[in-house]
Amino acid sequence: MNNEDLKMDLNEELREISNKIQEQRDYIVEQEEEVLRAEEVLDEDDEDICFNSDMGDELTTKEEIEEYIEEQTSYIEEQEQELESLKEEAGEIRTKIKYIDELEIVELTEKDIEEWANNFSKIMKIDLKEAKEIAEEKAEYREEKIREMEERQSERWSEERAELILKMKKENPLKEIEDMDHANAILIAHNRHKNSNYETMLDIARDEAELGRISKDEVKEYARNNISFN
Repeated sequence: MNNEDLKMDLNEELREISNKIQEQRDYIVEQEEEVLRAEEVLDEDDEDICFNSDMGDELTTKEEIEEYIEEQTSYIEEQEQELESLKEEAGEIRTKIKYIDELEIVELTEKDIEEWANNFSKIMKIDLKEAKEIAEEKAEYREEKIREMEERQSERWSEERAELILKMKKENPLKEIEDMDHANAILIAHNRHKNSNYETMLDIARDEAELGRISKDEVKEYARNNISFN
């Protein structure tokens, strides 16, 4: 079983436990309300005291009601312990999911950069120094974008952004070069980044999309239409 399948199974298990936790909470509230109801009857001055439990038992003396309250209070404590066990189980599953996510996070090393640059230099027949500059630029750009997203996340947390940050951390900007077309596209993007304000316009376009002034599908087009070269 690969990590994605395992994570899918864990998420399904987590959903089931989360449902059980909610059901357990609701059940405890019902039992607490039952105890409160019994206590209210116990506080009454009426000599003909009578309490009908949810189980259908009819209690007609204070002693019986007091015993019932004691039993129910003890039972509620047991149910609360069961609730805590479910929460611990959910926490363990979340830890496993987080561990799988962390396994998939790409941490680039100097060796990764050098190997990619060496390969790119050979394919494109360019100087190794320039190829390494491109590799470093790609790695730095990824880290910069992750930092920006994490800053936004710290200001205003969102589930969607959290998933996006994790996705960005899993992506490898120095993945294997597929073919000459792929290599050419990398070089073109590098020159565009180096000799224009494209990245700045891209950031502006993303902000416009967040404000709802343009759609997310129009971000790149907006940047291209407003690009200027040095």
